[in-house]
Amino acid sequence: LNLCGNEIGPEGARALASSAAMAGLCQLNVGCAGLGDEGARALPASPHLRQLTTLIAYANDITDKGDIALANSPVLARVRKLLLGGNLTVTDAAARALAKSPYLTRITRLELSFGELSDNGRRLLRDRFGESIRGQS
Repeated sequence: LNLCGNEIGPEGARALASSAAMAGLCQLNVGCAGLGDEGARALPASPHLRQLTTLIAYANDITDKGDIALANSPVLARVRKLLLGGNLTVTDAAARALAKSPYLTRITRLELSFGELSDNGRRLLRDRFGESIRGQS
């Protein structure tokens, strides 16, 4: 489902998350959709998005709160591509949550904005995700 550039905002993310019609969805592109942290928290709370293998949510003003919600969600257990670049920069707190997530075990591509990330935070992500991690400064 490609909703890139559609300003669905947090309300739209909640509507998607609550819709049984989303069951079985494998790819969701909500890039540039105005989600913010509230929308980023709504999606991984959905019981209907458990089949996702690709989540594209770049450029949505997502902060650590949203990143941590994504990292802590069993809904993302099947996700291989998690593209969050262009959001507010990841800090060490979010890097720790992503690196320690028991759910992000299938990641083959992870994109983040690294602007405020320390060398230790980068190391945590590289140690966990290896060559799968791509960062923007």
